[in-house]
Amino acid sequence: MEAKFRSGTASPVSLSYPRIFGGDYTGVVVDKGSEVSEFEIGDEAFGVTYQKMDSGRYCDWRFRSVGIYAAQLAKAPPNIEVIGICSGKNAGLVTSLGVDRVVDYTVAGAIDAFVKEDAETFDLIVDCVGGEEYYNQLIGLLKKKGTFVTAVGPAIHLGADEQVTFFTTAKVIFTVLSRKLFGSRSYQVVIGVPWGDLACVWAPYFADGRVKTVMQDDQIFDLKDAVLAHKKIESHRTVGKIILCP
Repeated sequence: MEAKFRSGTASPVSLSYPRIFGGDYTGVVVDKGSEVSEFEIGDEAFGVTYQKMDSGRYCDWRFRSVGIYAAQLAKAPPNIEVIGICSGKNAGLVTSLGVDRVVDYTVAGAIDAFVKEDAETFDLIVDCVGGEEYYNQLIGLLKKKGTFVTAVGPAIHLGADEQVTFFTTAKVIFTVLSRKLFGSRSYQVVIGVPWGDLACVWAPYFADGRVKTVMQDDQIFDLKDAVLAHKKIESHRTVGKIILCP
């Protein structure tokens, strides 16, 4: 979202600048106060701030990702089958995360064949793409009591290429409500992360290696080159985390 806010296209109302973006962070503890008992100097840590947007974490460093973590978290419990939809060139990476099978969306007819063969067999779909076509194609994969969860909403790349207006916002809200109230399957939009579960639920997955962070050399930037990191995000061709280093 920071790339969209930087470009000024992500909100129907004018935003005041300058702003320091970034909410989640990772690093090593270099100092602590006398009343801090949960961490020691040298500990690796990650988390999120609850500050308003004009006081974010770009003063330290920042990264983002959704689908790669979603796949690994889905595989963390035992006896869960996970199918990933991605391009063929990323199939090796996706299967290395534990995904049981990959559907290559670049192959003509692959998704249609997948939906026909596996209709009404899945409990959950996690959407990291958005858009009407994706939803309409895949909704039939879910069991009657299955749930379609989207991390991006019903509009594909909202605010990426053109200004978000009150009309487009209203259209998104109308679509979400329509799917929730009248859709053939349960429909949920991720609008926040249960950060309170970081220490007790998520951290052990990272500690024992069940969940890993994927980083590529061409997606690691110095903090002074944050604009280049945003340009990379805007290409919609990133794999894994975008890293900003101080």
